[in-house]
Amino acid sequence: MSRTQLETFVEKLCGVFWSLEGREIVSAAGVEMALRDDDDGRPLFESDDVPCVQMLVLYLTFAKGPILKVVTHAEWGTWGLWPSASDEDWEQDQWDGIYRWRQVTEVTLGVVTKVQVCLSEQGLVEAVLVSLGQRQFVLVAGEVYEEQGGLELVRGDESVLVFPNVQSISAARWRRILL
Repeated sequence: MSRTQLETFVEKLCGVFWSLEGREIVSAAGVEMALRDDDDGRPLFESDDVPCVQMLVLYLTFAKGPILKVVTHAEWGTWGLWPSASDEDWEQDQWDGIYRWRQVTEVTLGVVTKVQVCLSEQGLVEAVLVSLGQRQFVLVAGEVYEEQGGLELVRGDESVLVFPNVQSISAARWRRILL
């Protein structure tokens, strides 16, 4: 994809996120990816040192209009968020092992009052802050990795990280600094 094509594509993605303003989010669900395995090889989906959930795909359902599907896409060695309208069957029962279907309670429900989009140095949608009055949640293209010192988050990677607020981003252990 050329730089001009990428810029046009990213402008459309930003427009999809900005179009959420005024819409009422009534539920959020999707496919969560485990953070790591325990000593017996069972997937662990939660950790006290990770203040977000790591999603393969996130679906936002609104009071009116189409469902929004958020995944990631890769360009030039990094990843960005990719929103699109969706009417697909979610196939909730097909997930097991390191993936599970779940309701995403970290997403604030209500009427979206403001959306702010942050682009990466490569020009991809790296993070989206969604405000609902005084409440908010943040979506980040990133990934949780297990390192010797524990779990670390990396931005510009292939998962959708869902943070319940801006403060939780600051509480995360980042391999590279975000925001």
